[in-house]
Amino acid sequence: MQISEKIKEVLKENHKFTRYSWEAKTGLSYIGYGHIIKKEKLEKLTKKECIALFDKDMSYINRLLNTIFKDEIPQNHFDVLASVIFDIG
Repeated sequence: MQISEKIKEVLKENHKFTRYSWEAKTGLSYIGYGHIIKKEKLEKLTKKECIALFDKDMSYINRLLNTIFKDEIPQNHFDVLASVIFDIG
């Protein structure tokens, strides 16, 4: 299964684009469309680089969910799980 383009757009809209890194009250740092900065040294990126990071995050979540769910589940369930995983980090 694949994460739908619709939920990807919803996530992008909800997380708003920022090319500069910023730190949340939780102590986690973010950049782009909600990408959590872990060990990377990211302070400023282009929009294209931020989209690439988002796509990489979505690809990871997609692989994770397909590993967990061997049988197909409804698309809306798959998308909700992807959204929750992305939001939790």
